[in-house]
Amino acid sequence: MALLKVFLVRTMISGIWIAQGVLPIMQDITPSQRFHDSLARNRTQCYQIKNYVRLNTYS
Repeated sequence: MALLKVFLVRTMISGIWIAQGVLPIMQDITPSQRFHDSLARNRTQCYQIKNYVRLNTYS
């Protein structure tokens, strides 16, 4: 029974994470979402810089 409870709690938490990723409405509720957003923004900036360098080196 305790194992089932742990499983239910885990699925609830992962469901919340999925909802945070899908719905940016929850953004101002959780600071972790803001952290994930900044991570994603940094990643896209990194890709942009890489593409810029690639374009300039091969042209």
